[in-house]
Amino acid sequence: MVYAADTGAVLHEIQTGSSILAAPLSYTVDGEQYIAVMAGYGGGPFAYYPVGSAVEKYGNEGRLIAFKLGGVSVPLPVEVPKLGPIPEPPIISSASGETLERGKAIFEKACGECHWNTNGGYPDLRRMTASVHSIFNEIVLDGVYEPLGMAGFSDILSLDQMDDIYQYLLKISHEAYLEDHAQASAG
Repeated sequence: MVYAADTGAVLHEIQTGSSILAAPLSYTVDGEQYIAVMAGYGGGPFAYYPVGSAVEKYGNEGRLIAFKLGGVSVPLPVEVPKLGPIPEPPIISSASGETLERGKAIFEKACGECHWNTNGGYPDLRRMTASVHSIFNEIVLDGVYEPLGMAGFSDILSLDQMDDIYQYLLKISHEAYLEDHAQASAG
């Protein structure tokens, strides 16, 4: 948004398709003033994207945007493809409520920084394929996906804690699967 310096009133709104990340820089070329900003989402260790945000719709390609009076509209980034339906989990958790609560608490503390289960950043663990389910322990504890950026956590998670997390993920995966397919059926 462009604001009036004296009143603070909104003078103009500009759709960039990206979050403005850094402070603006003013410069001139041949006597014409430009305002440049870095755009993209991030700047910190935040992997989740707020629902409805530009980054959810357009992705997170960093870019430099320059404005000038009388300039053209900012080209919007290409929209990220929508994810397909959530796959049906291979099994349904029969864990106790206590196990699921423990799993949720551990997930939020140990996994949630990256895996907020949204369309962005890091994989949505509700969308694990059958092959990922089959090696979940090896991924989380042993770090078999370390070359892809997913370290192993055997130094901070026990096998029991990992199982609590997995049971919680099975539960929320099944709930998301049912919700996703109910919405698809409703049309």
